[in-house]
Amino acid sequence: MEHLPEGIDVFIVGGALRNALFRQFHGTILKQRDYDQVITKGSAQYAKYLSSCGFEELPYSDGRTTATVFRKPLVKNAKENYHDWLVFDLHTVDGTTIEDNLQRMAVFSVNGCAVRANEVLVQPWQEAVLEVQALPTALQDIKDKKLSINKKSQMEPSSFFSALRLVSAGFAPPSHHDVNTLLDNLAKLEHGRFDRNVKKVWDYVGGEANARSLVEELGITTDVFNEDAVRARLRSTSTR
Repeated sequence: MEHLPEGIDVFIVGGALRNALFRQFHGTILKQRDYDQVITKGSAQYAKYLSSCGFEELPYSDGRTTATVFRKPLVKNAKENYHDWLVFDLHTVDGTTIEDNLQRMAVFSVNGCAVRANEVLVQPWQEAVLEVQALPTALQDIKDKKLSINKKSQMEPSSFFSALRLVSAGFAPPSHHDVNTLLDNLAKLEHGRFDRNVKKVWDYVGGEANARSLVEELGITTDVFNEDAVRARLRSTSTR
């Protein structure tokens, strides 16, 4: 980022920034998988720059054209896990504003912060976060360890699983109504992504048993890790 070419606007958003702020507020390090980034200017130039820095591109398997993954090995003979790679999850939306992207993409307010990528080298970088407009309750919700839904977002179907991971990390769950909304939307998750997201939850919370205990604590009776059960639940509620 120190040598980022001019004419490129890159913002770090989502979980990476949320986790950094969480550490500042609470002194706790949360699990880190990748770095979500939004490019609002110069996305093609940025991709070439990353390639020149030793990153390899992995297009999304679901065919999305505005999202791609770039990764670079951190060790020799890197294995297929997040520990051995530096992973950038890129969302290319040239010509838009970061504020609009936060409104559309951040399902939970705690993910609704952004910082210019080259500002992470500025000390203190926390002040740089405040130079970018965040969702209104983003910082306070991170301080309060509270999950609330951004009603203006385009609800990502996998957000229910994201909520489970965050609750396991110490965030208070959304309201009962919002949990049901997340569950209804989970039924829209593409077949090819369902099992992959289930495994992400199990890996994050420490296994299937812990994940099921967490779901039980939330008062959910549906087997949320069974794709057929999730879709059957939506059909049942929609016919009442």
